[in-house]
Amino acid sequence: MLYKTKDILKIERIKRGWTQEDVAKMLNMSRGAYAQYETGTNTPTTENIIKLAQIYNVSTDYLLCFSIKNLIKESYKQ
Repeated sequence: MLYKTKDILKIERIKRGWTQEDVAKMLNMSRGAYAQYETGTNTPTTENIIKLAQIYNVSTDYLLCFSIKNLIKESYKQ
């Protein structure tokens, strides 16, 4: 299964037993605005991707679903 950023954000939050409200407070934003990240309605800013990586203690590449494998696949499509 290929995950998208929205999926990873939800997985990481649930793994820690946090609510959307908990994460939103850490980012100084409303729960509704954060919920849009998890539904894919809105994309996190670069600043918030960095903050989320720090909050979850993961890499920004992981949150953005970046991998060499995906990069190679994309380059062959062009």
